[in-house]
Amino acid sequence: MAEHPVTRDGRALTAETLEPLLSAAGEVPLPPVADRAAWSEVAERPWIARVLPDILERAERVAHDGPGTVKATDYLDFFRTGSRAAHQASARPRAARLGLLLTAECLEGEGRFLDAMLDLSWAMAEETSWVMPPHLQQFVDDVLPDVTRPGMDLRTARVAATLGEMMWLLGEQMDAVSPNWRKRIQFELQRQAVGPYLEHDFHWQQSTSNWNAVCTGGPVTAALLADFDTVTRARVLAKALRSVGPFLRGFASDGGCSEGPGYWSYGVGHYSRTAYYVHCATGGEVDLLADPRMPAIYAYPAKMVLHGQRVVNFADSAWTVGFRNGAVAWAAERLGVLDTRTLASRADGENLYPTHPLNAWLSPEPAEFRPSAQAVMPDLQVAVARAEAEDGREMVLAGKGGHNGEHHNHNDVGSFIVCVDGESLICDLGKGEYVKEFFGPRRYEFLTTRSLGHNVPLLNGCEQAPGAEFRARGFDAQVGPEGLTVAMDLAAAYPPEAGIGRLERTLTLRRGGEPAVELLDAFSFREGAGTYELPLYTEGRFEAAPEGGFIARGRHGALRVEVAGAEVSLEVEQVEHEDATLRKRFGETLPRCRLRVRPGSAGAEVRINFRPGP
Repeated sequence: MAEHPVTRDGRALTAETLEPLLSAAGEVPLPPVADRAAWSEVAERPWIARVLPDILERAERVAHDGPGTVKATDYLDFFRTGSRAAHQASARPRAARLGLLLTAECLEGEGRFLDAMLDLSWAMAEETSWVMPPHLQQFVDDVLPDVTRPGMDLRTARVAATLGEMMWLLGEQMDAVSPNWRKRIQFELQRQAVGPYLEHDFHWQQSTSNWNAVCTGGPVTAALLADFDTVTRARVLAKALRSVGPFLRGFASDGGCSEGPGYWSYGVGHYSRTAYYVHCATGGEVDLLADPRMPAIYAYPAKMVLHGQRVVNFADSAWTVGFRNGAVAWAAERLGVLDTRTLASRADGENLYPTHPLNAWLSPEPAEFRPSAQAVMPDLQVAVARAEAEDGREMVLAGKGGHNGEHHNHNDVGSFIVCVDGESLICDLGKGEYVKEFFGPRRYEFLTTRSLGHNVPLLNGCEQAPGAEFRARGFDAQVGPEGLTVAMDLAAAYPPEAGIGRLERTLTLRRGGEPAVELLDAFSFREGAGTYELPLYTEGRFEAAPEGGFIARGRHGALRVEVAGAEVSLEVEQVEHEDATLRKRFGETLPRCRLRVRPGSAGAEVRINFRPGP
């Protein structure tokens, strides 16, 4: 059997063996818009009926706004200023807007969104390239796209998939308007997606990150749903199957995703959609869920929920994630991972209404999701545990070990989050603004990626170093009725100039009448005295406590922070920044508390207790 099988019996598949499977009558993945009986049934489902007025209202606004314009200077702005904002504002929303219009037309079926979809899809077809500016120079040595050398990136894949779905759903209506509409879209799918995919090898085809699943899914969806012949469809699918193994190797053996739950939702969300379309096209003969590790991979996101849509946002993960996804719910149900099936169809938070026809078609009736009391991923080295006080307040601890060569890495070995009543009062800053330098040699100059921007110690003023060799050792998580304790050795995460002889961190969540989190850092230096400093961040604000220590205060609750052990000084400050992503969550400045052990210490133990406060 193959290392990562794509069929239940482990058969190896080629384009030649796929042709008869694709020629046979498969399952219909989505009923076309003309099938009003099928879509009327969907529109009458209780959860769809509740949100249908909102879907139609939003679709009306999209139709009214029109497709907008993608300008050459939107590309140039990235290379001139480093900002993606101009191109993201003009080009990025187009696929999502088309998906919303398609959903509205499927559910209503009156044809009133056809002109808007014609204008929007025609405008997308007229784009010289669907590649985003930050990825352009992977394919051309210029600041503007080359019409003769189309590349393929994340946006290319999404546009190709959405246009392919439009052709499947609206083919009859498109031809009634003009056969040239459909012909135009088909031409661009061949020029910008399916043709380049078959003619070239791209770096992401063997990637272990989300790029693999997202970029592979675009040409596969377009090939299966648009007007491509069986030979082309078989060639595309055969090539795509060779990318399954590399993508799955990017997950830890316990199913963990080092890119974080935000990128899990993105990557595995697209993988699930591709798996569904491939399942339908081959009558289930090709199964992208066949790998025995799939249940563990799909179990991951349910373990990473802090509260509501807030997630454990280590690395470049967003701090809130809407996991609602019909294809993920379909895949999780097939795999028997019911927590994720519920998570992908949950009723709380935003994104309740479907913005894509496949979500409307596949998503079950929303259900309430309840996170488990604790989850430990020993290979990924992440643990999450929660406790409820007698008065109903909830406290959640998330801690990580890992290494500093992970996907979307931050130098954050040993970092942790304390969440109280849905607020991360000791928080992870998460990802910063994706500007040009963020993914280049200057990556670890940004506060969001360097150790100073995380809740980890600085020894002798030294931060952790990037690279997989800088890691936690001896990660150990013990779960018992009284709570969760996570212990790890952090010394190897720092460069030699830090002079560390010993640096052990223990994080404990204690359950009981009043839950509490305890942090214990035990450290010493190889030669003589040194300095220890610990920055802490909150999404609320820090203030001094009358009885000593300090308080992290949020909108709804507070966290009392008491320091014991070594003699320490506390400094509360507001850190100025120019990061647009951080500004949306924190405002113009970041609250930070810096704890410093009395200078001249050769070693000490720092013990910090966190308790819910008034």
